[in-house]
Amino acid sequence: IDAIGTSRSGVAGKETGDDQHTTLKTPFTRLPIIFGGMGANTGLLSTLLLEMSGFSLEHGWWARQKRAFYKTFLRRNPPKPTKRVLTIGATNRIQVLDPALLRPGRFDKKIRIDAPDLEGRRDIIEYYLSKMSHDDSIDPLILATETPGYTPADIKYLLNEALRYALFDGRTAISIRDIRMAQPEHEFGLRQPIRNMTLADKRRLAAHEAGHAMAVRMFMPYHRIARVTIIRQGGAHGYVLHYPATEEFQGLQTYERLMDRLRVSVGGKAAEMEYCGEGAQTLGVGIGFGDASDFGQSRLVLQMMAAAGMFGPIGATWESGKADGEMSKEMVEAMEEAFRMALDEVRVALRLHRDMGEALIALLMEKNELYADEVEEFFNRYGYYTPKVKLNRDELQGEVIAGEKGS
Repeated sequence: IDAIGTSRSGVAGKETGDDQHTTLKTPFTRLPIIFGGMGANTGLLSTLLLEMSGFSLEHGWWARQKRAFYKTFLRRNPPKPTKRVLTIGATNRIQVLDPALLRPGRFDKKIRIDAPDLEGRRDIIEYYLSKMSHDDSIDPLILATETPGYTPADIKYLLNEALRYALFDGRTAISIRDIRMAQPEHEFGLRQPIRNMTLADKRRLAAHEAGHAMAVRMFMPYHRIARVTIIRQGGAHGYVLHYPATEEFQGLQTYERLMDRLRVSVGGKAAEMEYCGEGAQTLGVGIGFGDASDFGQSRLVLQMMAAAGMFGPIGATWESGKADGEMSKEMVEAMEEAFRMALDEVRVALRLHRDMGEALIALLMEKNELYADEVEEFFNRYGYYTPKVKLNRDELQGEVIAGEKGS
């Protein structure tokens, strides 16, 4: 429905002064029209609103002929149509819809459908894979863990892109490698390797990503690593993709889980300091201080913890009568202390596993990127194993069975 129902004062709209709409004259009409969005420009939105309100007449050649016949020969208006139309609309972008579409009486019933959970994504993946040629390397459950927040449309698009990779490679069946090549392109953009990077910069970049990967394996043993790369993509010179082996929920994360996220976010900085020297720190491999950067992720986790009072009662002072983003001195000190504590922990861990870190840096510099099977094989050699994927209900079922045996 968002294709024709975009808000007339939204992204596509134009505001002038106090008036939110601009009246224009077109070659096709001398009447003023409202500029804003595809629906308003083409008249589709106005037509849809008229139809839904029941004010519109029948359309088409036959309707015009019938009206002309009644008025010419019978001298009266044609009878009102007896057929009614049930209007059903769907959108993934409800925030861009025109408010007129959402007023009471337009759509009598509104149903919200959230993105599928882990089990739902697995079922959707199995459905689409049943219509495609694929090899045995694709495990729908593992792929479901690597696509949190994906809608059915996202999953279908991802598999179609993976098929494109396979066809360009001269194959008629997709593999898990095709999917893992297509997913970052879908989420971040095209891969753009840097050809003239110096050896020192490449080693520092490899150390940064190796630090993140090692922090995931040591401090988040419940996560799986899908990819480690030092190939530029989507504004980042490198990144580590990792996902929980079981379904996780943002609002249910504990203090320790959030601290684990903080430790992983500072892993790159810690690795640069330990493996490249104190003065060899970067700004987060090319994406600066935005929310997607290491600094942005650290700041986000710390702010969530502080606002929730996880550093003590100072959380109650968050944005209390102050400018947006302003924090109390006590809160700032608590956040800085948590950051230093996490950084020190990770630095010590990387220092104790220097041989593993140097080996991972060398491997990244040689191959530029590592996929899940290669990452798992590497860490297995050092005793850090990748967790197996399982549904939460399997764990609950096991607890029920154990309880029955105990009773």
